[in-house]
Amino acid sequence: MCASNESEKEHVGRKQQDKPCGQSGCEGFLNSLIRCIPNVILFLSPDRRIIEFNREAERLYGRKRADVLGKDYLELFVPDGARETATSNIDKVLAGEHVREFENAVIAYDGQEHILNWNVSRALGRDGRPVGIVAVGQDITERKKTYLSLRESQKKFRSFIAHIPDVVWTADHKGLTVFISPNVEEVCGYTPEDICKDEGRLWFERIHPDDVERVRESLQAVFKKATPFDIEYRIRRKDGEWIWIKDRSIRSYEQDGVAYADGVFSDITERKLAEEALRRERKLNEEFFKTTPAFAAAIDSDGKLVMINDAMCSALGYTRDEIQGADYLTTFVPERDRKQLAGVFGVLTTTRESTVSENHILTKDGRELLVEWHGSQIFDSEDQFDFLFGIGIDIT
Repeated sequence: MCASNESEKEHVGRKQQDKPCGQSGCEGFLNSLIRCIPNVILFLSPDRRIIEFNREAERLYGRKRADVLGKDYLELFVPDGARETATSNIDKVLAGEHVREFENAVIAYDGQEHILNWNVSRALGRDGRPVGIVAVGQDITERKKTYLSLRESQKKFRSFIAHIPDVVWTADHKGLTVFISPNVEEVCGYTPEDICKDEGRLWFERIHPDDVERVRESLQAVFKKATPFDIEYRIRRKDGEWIWIKDRSIRSYEQDGVAYADGVFSDITERKLAEEALRRERKLNEEFFKTTPAFAAAIDSDGKLVMINDAMCSALGYTRDEIQGADYLTTFVPERDRKQLAGVFGVLTTTRESTVSENHILTKDGRELLVEWHGSQIFDSEDQFDFLFGIGIDIT
């Protein structure tokens, strides 16, 4: 049975109207089915006038059947911009052409627009001539909105992926790349198609031999132990150049019985080169610090000795462990000079000018050495004074 809000009088009237005298039980069943089916069913004459208009059509369009019978369907319910296409489809069906299902917009009585998906066929009279068309429509408005919303989201996502500097990827539990964003070509020289073909083996084939097993083990740990994947390694570009990348997983999940991981990587070659240059510079500085015959020392803002080289330790008669962290003024400066030198230190912590000065320092056995100091201030990453560094020459 189908539900209806119509009055009993309307229902009886409709039954009399829908069921011609002498119709068979089969025809009666068919009419009941047309009334109750949850799709819009229309029967239009060749000139597009409404001959049949079922209950779902009444509900969707907001008009009573009796009010629309005999009226032009297109003028009542189809927006101006869609009438030409609708007319063309109806004419093709009447001419016997096969018209696949199609979508078009319709306007309900309250002005609300709906999108319907139609299946249309022509009805023939006993003489074989077309007497109209039968149209069955399904309201797909919400589904269409969802589809359009999803498509817009996908468009935004693709745009986001295309413009971020990091490369986005998806790999399965075997380590095979199944998706990688288009900007991989800028970083590695390969297109996504290059990387994903042959089950995505190309990626691991390009990883540096010294790094490849470490990368494999780290990726497998994502699936087996849920361990975060965050690793730096070398990979060879298409042009043969080796670059460094920082690769990390974002999440792991299962889909259709297959485990996957999503991640991003970025080119850190410049950072690695800068780190290597800094490491070499530090190494050279350390070697200079150790081997130079000049004195070298660093004093922090509290006046503590934070660095001293072997040459100065030897000249003063101390081991490094004995004086590392000692107060410079009370340990090395004669008492008569301490007040003046403390004032000089105070000024030096607030200026960026290199200085040249002379002062006496004390050895462990109490002797005084006259040293010419060439000093400069070192500041930290927040531009705050860190320590005073000096190179000294014994001019005693």
